[in-house]
Amino acid sequence: MSAEPSAKIVPRLIKLQKECGGYLPQERMRDLAEELEVPLYRLQAVASFFSHFRFDPPPRVEVLVCRDMACHMAGAESLCDGLESLAAEIGGKQIHIAGTSCLGRCDQPVAISINDRYYCGRDEFEIADLVRAAMDREASIDRNHRADAGSLKPTGWNIDPYDGEPRFTVLKSLLQADDFEAAREKFLKSIEESGLVGKGGPGAGPVKKWRAVINAPGKTKYVVCNADESEPGTFKDRELMLRVPHLVVEGVLIACAVLDAEKGYIYVRHEYPEQVKMLERAIAQAKAIGLKRKRPDGSELRFDVDVFVSPGNYICGEQSALIEVIEGKRAEPRQRPPDLEIQGLFGKPTLVNNVETLAWIPSIITRGGKWYADLGINGAKGMRYSSISGDVKNPGVYEVPLGITVGELLDLCGGMAGGDTFKAFAPSGPSGGFLPRYIPRDKLPASFVQSVLSAEEKAYDLFKLPLDNNYFRYQLKGTMMLGAAHVFYGSRRRLLDEAINNTEFYRNESCGKCVPCRMGCQKLVEIGHHHLSGPNAPEMIDLVEELGEVMSSSSICGLGQVAANPLLSLIEFFPDEAVRRGSSFQSV
Repeated sequence: MSAEPSAKIVPRLIKLQKECGGYLPQERMRDLAEELEVPLYRLQAVASFFSHFRFDPPPRVEVLVCRDMACHMAGAESLCDGLESLAAEIGGKQIHIAGTSCLGRCDQPVAISINDRYYCGRDEFEIADLVRAAMDREASIDRNHRADAGSLKPTGWNIDPYDGEPRFTVLKSLLQADDFEAAREKFLKSIEESGLVGKGGPGAGPVKKWRAVINAPGKTKYVVCNADESEPGTFKDRELMLRVPHLVVEGVLIACAVLDAEKGYIYVRHEYPEQVKMLERAIAQAKAIGLKRKRPDGSELRFDVDVFVSPGNYICGEQSALIEVIEGKRAEPRQRPPDLEIQGLFGKPTLVNNVETLAWIPSIITRGGKWYADLGINGAKGMRYSSISGDVKNPGVYEVPLGITVGELLDLCGGMAGGDTFKAFAPSGPSGGFLPRYIPRDKLPASFVQSVLSAEEKAYDLFKLPLDNNYFRYQLKGTMMLGAAHVFYGSRRRLLDEAINNTEFYRNESCGKCVPCRMGCQKLVEIGHHHLSGPNAPEMIDLVEELGEVMSSSSICGLGQVAANPLLSLIEFFPDEAVRRGSSFQSV
């Protein structure tokens, strides 16, 4: 099977499952294998990897309850128990209730899915009515199921130079440039001047990637937008795709034009159906302007972009695993090198950037690199989108200047909810662990202490910490992580329970390819549940630290490398809560 046709495997499996009422019958799988000219075992290998696919008929009603971070904090476990009792009462085996990994609605907990329709913030009685309607196949099950809150009118955000109108002005100027090489170099320099860093996690400048793909040998190149936003606490890309999809599409097409990549993909998790619709509409609007430019020899170079809907699983957010899925394979991360910029999708040079990274490009080119850089504060450059959830009054997505402090971020969302007081801050969803208000100086890098703390200060006030990618990368030297997921915990939270919940997420989402991650995640969950409550707790803490070091150094991808962080940060910064006996916490 040639390269591009293999990209049809996952979409066709998704389509087949819908056609067959929610599962993949064996005889239809054989027909599909013949049609695609691939061995049946390959289709089965792909389908068996993803929890989204099933080989047996589904129950009449399937209710999936998000169990991670904000939803866990909002009582997902007790909700799930209550729904199981309801299911036994009204439907028996016709109703299936189960927990599921993050659904990307952390600002509206608890999020649930009923037969692939999403609902947020409903109480048990409202959900019961929805389940009964689904049992009766009532049309009302569709009513008001949209889980994305708020108006879709122009946002007033700095990221949008078009006030909500899909003008594609920057893309047009690039496609129509008389001197393309000069226009391309001007674009790249403007992005470099802006100080824009990747918004998907690492925080590196995107232009280095772009130039690597430009300089890579070969004529066939690809651009992939990573919109597989599956980390608990992270939902800012959800809002960008919903509210400014034209910027995401234009960013992808600009990258295609700059890189001479004729094909782009926007890889979106299937739990974002409305975002998929908005992106597809924006793509149609972009195609209306004519996606082509002339080469110096007079021939035309045409560009195209498709939405690729993911069959699920958190591991798909890892960029090499994502590439594998588009190629019609299981979502297992690749060993690197070679980097994707050299050998990526279908073995060709490939640029992979995050939704927000690409969405900022039109505004930066329109208003200038200096304009974007000057949006930052406290010595930082630019802006970013922050997903704020947890025990705060107004969780949601906020466009904030880089350099904003943790304390200012908390004030921005109205402070702690319900008169609660601050206890802990998760700066990067589950991957960053938990930080206290005051961090002892002996737990900070020496260079940070020397540059920031006076000789008299015994601790650093977290509320003064500026949220800047490079601040975390360089000044804190990787000892703390920064992402787009900012979760606040109030004083009533039992942090050991929260750390175990975070660790269970990694256990549930490990692809199983490498032993350190597959076995290590399960062992961490067992330690958290059973051994940190017993007489051997001190020895277990030593084992957590040893296991975390092994997983960090030997796991193939970031999932296994950070899976121990929730428990490790608890041991490091909250030792009085790292061991539980009965209903109390004991210091070790």
